[in-house]
Amino acid sequence: MDKKQKSLSSSKESSWVTLYHPEQNLDLGVLWQWDCYKIVFGNRHLTEAEFSITFPEITVSKIKQIHSSKVVLASTELVEADAHFTTRAQVALQIKTADCMPIFIVAPETHTVMAIHSGWRGVVGKIVEKAMNALVQQEAKISSLIVVMGPHIHKQSFEVDQPVWVELMDAIPVDFHHMSSQYYEKIVIEAPVETEKYKVNLEGIVRAQFMAMGLHNEQIQSFSKDTMTDPLWHSHRRDREQSGRNISFVMREEAPNTL
Repeated sequence: MDKKQKSLSSSKESSWVTLYHPEQNLDLGVLWQWDCYKIVFGNRHLTEAEFSITFPEITVSKIKQIHSSKVVLASTELVEADAHFTTRAQVALQIKTADCMPIFIVAPETHTVMAIHSGWRGVVGKIVEKAMNALVQQEAKISSLIVVMGPHIHKQSFEVDQPVWVELMDAIPVDFHHMSSQYYEKIVIEAPVETEKYKVNLEGIVRAQFMAMGLHNEQIQSFSKDTMTDPLWHSHRRDREQSGRNISFVMREEAPNTL
């Protein structure tokens, strides 16, 4: 896998490449790079042990994920939160998922990176909005932010009952309720069928939340894999208690180049 995409924040192109084990021909996931920024979405082969072997030079910052909308400054302590950010180089902000969305934000002017864990509760709690507000408080420019979303459960696999559907509908920015029905239906919900369940596009709602805060669609990139149907990725809905966790992270290398 090799592809390139130009960022709105500069003329530089981001790139996606398959991540391989340094000594074995083993697919560990996918690596996204832009300027001095790096994002890794690890599949089931990137275990904690493999992580240490593959990335021995970096410091890892973790959070105790609790399906909240809490955003914190990254630290060496394991605090309860579902998003953390830092301006420190060589610090990998780690997120673990198994159907939820790993979402990363790069803010070039302030040399800040943000890592977000968001399932449907995070979407309802508008964790994306809170993360964006934290970056703006750090004087980040919305027009130059880059958002990268990773593998998660997709619309065809994600069914919810009516109470959850109501909460997710309320999480959609008001402006998007007035968009064309074709786009609205694409990003949000399919009507219940025989199972009386609603199919929900979490990525579509999150993308709408970002755009409602001023981002352009072109600033948002996605590595689109359905964790439920792709056996290379951990899925709690598919494997239940036997499921592991997909390890992802974002980091900035030592010195940012001139934009």
